[in-house]
Amino acid sequence: MILLTLIVNLIVISSVAWMGWKKTDHPLQIFYWPAFILKLLGGICVGLIYKYYYVTGDTLMYYHDGTMLASLAREDPAMYFKFLWRGDETFDVWKSLSYIESRALFMVKFTSVIDLLTADNYWVATLYFSLLSFLSSWNLVRVVVRQIPRALFPVAMSFLFVPSVVLWSSGLIKESLALASLFFLSTLAFKLWFKLQLKYWEWIMIPISIWVLWNLKYYYLAVFFPVATASLISQMLFAGYLRSKALAIKIIVWNTLLLLPLIGISLVHPNFYPEVFLEVIVSNYNAFHSISAPGDVISFVDLQPTVASVLRHAPWALVSGLLRPFPWEAGNVFQIILAAENVLIFLLSITSLTRLVNDVHSQYRLLLFTLFVYSVGLCLFLTLSTPNFGTLSRYRVGFLPYYFLLITVDNPVVMRLSRFAQRNSRYLVR
Repeated sequence: MILLTLIVNLIVISSVAWMGWKKTDHPLQIFYWPAFILKLLGGICVGLIYKYYYVTGDTLMYYHDGTMLASLAREDPAMYFKFLWRGDETFDVWKSLSYIESRALFMVKFTSVIDLLTADNYWVATLYFSLLSFLSSWNLVRVVVRQIPRALFPVAMSFLFVPSVVLWSSGLIKESLALASLFFLSTLAFKLWFKLQLKYWEWIMIPISIWVLWNLKYYYLAVFFPVATASLISQMLFAGYLRSKALAIKIIVWNTLLLLPLIGISLVHPNFYPEVFLEVIVSNYNAFHSISAPGDVISFVDLQPTVASVLRHAPWALVSGLLRPFPWEAGNVFQIILAAENVLIFLLSITSLTRLVNDVHSQYRLLLFTLFVYSVGLCLFLTLSTPNFGTLSRYRVGFLPYYFLLITVDNPVVMRLSRFAQRNSRYLVR
């Protein structure tokens, strides 16, 4: 029975992947299978890292708790569905769970559903999580490239092949589901930007994606929603009016449009209440700093819960969030790999500065501006509140693909690589 379940699940995963490839436009086909395989391997690597290097960790505990709920489903389906709806300490299974914090419990509940499908096979479950994350990122790449064909190489590299993003958005971890939701919402925002018609199921999936993202990584959505909303309204309702206006007027209008969704976000989660927001950042910083090794943490001297203090530390937070650990700070194999990626980000950031003048006059300047504000905003929030290198390397997958796209689009170095890849694709894909 276990072997049959394994075979059936592998056939399902392979079939879904094959159908995705068949729907792929020709220029993109060269990227599909390498990206898909890397994603599956990324999920397996996450499991191996936590099982044999860390010995314990989130992914293993989600699996353990998920199997507890899956067992309840097999024994008492009615009670299982009740727990999914309002699980609390009144249920007997509550005592068997390691994670009862709301966001972790949300992930455990989702994991239990996958465990039921996979007969509690951790490794097959990782494949499903990786598949879901891959399909969402792939759909985003496909939609963007159809509208902006010349962005094929930068978009594919940014959302499919950034090493830390591939790893930390794969497997049985919260980031896999969170990024699947974030990329789906980004895809729909992009389609609305270009006035493309949304399918009925996409409208249905919008509240579901928002619900999943909010429950897993609410701070991703807290930055994404206001920035995307301001840019979409600006593009869809005010593009004609702003076309002939000065840059300063455009910025003022955009910031005005940003204000209302920001106020809305500040009212729906206690951590974003205006009176405690900065205190939450500083308290999180102090908590992470106290439990981190000296060589594995970013220090902000005398960080205080005031606007002046946060602004004073913001430049170093931005540099650290994007580029640290530096090569000379790397103390283990994971930090060495991360430092190598950061060197690449630094080089691409520098070479991308050569096209700043073109960006100002580009027809996609508002899109680029949106990528910049979202990436920088989330980077600052995450770096100031979670200064541990290891934790930040996972959390930053929420903005890194977008920042990577920002620094690779029309980058002269990337354009040369793109031309080389497209020439060779003619022989590899026929």
